[in-house]
Amino acid sequence: MVVDWGSLRAASGRASALPAAISRLDAQPGSADGEQAFQHLVGEVAPDGGLYEAAPPVAAAIVGALPGWSAAGQVRGLRVLWHICAAGAPADFIVSYRGETVPLETASHRAVQDAHVLFAALLTAAQPAVRHASMSLLSVFSVRATQAEAALSQAAEQTADPLERDELRAAIRDLHEWHEGEAQLGQVDPALVDLAARRKLTWWDEPERTRLRKPGVVRRVRARIIARLVRHLR
Repeated sequence: MVVDWGSLRAASGRASALPAAISRLDAQPGSADGEQAFQHLVGEVAPDGGLYEAAPPVAAAIVGALPGWSAAGQVRGLRVLWHICAAGAPADFIVSYRGETVPLETASHRAVQDAHVLFAALLTAAQPAVRHASMSLLSVFSVRATQAEAALSQAAEQTADPLERDELRAAIRDLHEWHEGEAQLGQVDPALVDLAARRKLTWWDEPERTRLRKPGVVRRVRARIIARLVRHLR
């Protein structure tokens, strides 16, 4: 499907420049272009945990390109997809996605998570950095959480590396905890909202780390509250 990037909204305006940034994710090792492209894309489609209209086509483009990229490009692409899956949008922000009219958050997450078979395959990639980045992405799945857990569990059973088995099991626990944190969002004390807003607690950006470890439920709830406050105050 042809995407009219110029008609899509990103954080700084129109999304016309995003296809070039996606291509630069697979920059040569040692070049700063790949990391700069990563930072630019996250800042345009999922800054501070808030999704923009261009997020679903960006996710789809990265998913389509991942199999042909180098290991470094795959890691950067998976990290962008992680940010998209970890972000959200107001329920009344509606977009067209594959012929349906759905909330932007649903479209963005489906654009990533419908490719769960690809990410499951990357759990057995030759390069540890790719395996860890895919593991981290699967640990924040929502609409395809069942498939993510199955992929992580299968990889944990098949790996001969005890350390990696522990990391896969930790990713499964992260997946469960992610949903526990989501369930708590509707029951948060208003005082916590105020505290989180004043302290500006966030945890979205760890660009130098492949394995994006998550804090406990309380801090994650605070982080999601901040993201929602930012989105509603725009």
